[in-house]
Amino acid sequence: MARHRRQVLSLVFAEPVAQGRITIDERHVRADAWPVHCATGRVTRDGEPVEPAIAPPSLLRAVPWLPCDEALLQRIVDVVAGWLH
Repeated sequence: MARHRRQVLSLVFAEPVAQGRITIDERHVRADAWPVHCATGRVTRDGEPVEPAIAPPSLLRAVPWLPCDEALLQRIVDVVAGWLH
């Protein structure tokens, strides 16, 4: 499932990735020193878990026909998108 999230995230954030503003590796989406784990949505800084100061702007919701937890994918997108603005 994390692999699927990575694929979706690479499409959603194609432009910022191409610009070097964020990176997507095997397990994380990274914006500067803030990695977000693709499997759990956990945000860390220097290895320590943190709560992002950015309130997600959209409602979290699961869509049963997707092969992954849409609420988690939405949270990751919201957090990373908040860092980019």
